Amino acid sequence: MKEFTLYKDNKLDVQRLIYILISVGLFFVLWWLAAKYSPRNRIPTPGATFAMLGNIMTTRGTWTNIGMTAYRVLLGAAIGGVSGTAFAIATRYWDIARFAVDNVIGPVLKAVPGICWAFIFVLWFGLSNMTPVLIIAMSVAPIFLVSVSEGIKNMDTQLIEMSSVYTGNKIRILTKVIIPLVVPFIFSAVKSSLSFAWKMIVLSEMYGAFNGIGYMISLAYDGFQVVRILSWTIILLVMMLIVDGLILGRIESRIIRKWQIPKKSV
Repeated sequence: MKEFTLYKDNKLDVQRLIYILISVGLFFVLWWLAAKYSPRNRIPTPGATFAMLGNIMTTRGTWTNIGMTAYRVLLGAAIGGVSGTAFAIATRYWDIARFAVDNVIGPVLKAVPGICWAFIFVLWFGLSNMTPVLIIAMSVAPIFLVSVSEGIKNMDTQLIEMSSVYTGNKIRILTKVIIPLVVPFIFSAVKSSLSFAWKMIVLSEMYGAFNGIGYMISLAYDGFQVVRILSWTIILLVMMLIVDGLILGRIESRIIRKWQIPKKSV
């Protein structure tokens, strides 16, 4: 799936931005029509939704909930990323690690749905700030494990052998050669894992937290407040766009290219 970004060749893609604005405009028109002709006003209008959104944004505690959700997503993705990357790199040095990842750890992490981790960690740790973090970490770890493992398998072995001629220090080879070679794969995993984490955090906070956007959506669901659910969903969507589209897109366009080895000309 192509990643969302507003940048192309280090510059803002104006044409893409225009297309996005047109698409958003059409979406609001269709939303208004659906709300107008929906039976018993089951679908709130854009005006009612944004009025509620404004009310939520000025309510005490809203920014605390937003901050807790962002904190859990970023911390959970970081823990899962470090763990998955570490296991993937370990497969290059130890046969037992390769066997464990290929036959036990990898299949288990990939097979168990995120909702199962949610129920397990809620039963183990109860309602706490760390429960959603651990759920996110366990959910995104397989993404890093698979992506970085693929990068290690596709590394230029001749380059590794050449570096061994100049130094026998394995830690130096790891930090100066191997990790830079897999940085594009790590960054790809970061983008994929964050996209998944934003979706998973709602479920995690509904079952395993007492604050956050997911928890607020749960309260709105219990009260049959569709307009409030849509408002919190819009807040979550904006957060996703800021992190995935603007921040990560900017980092990718400016930083990630320096780690890529230029292709040989034919």
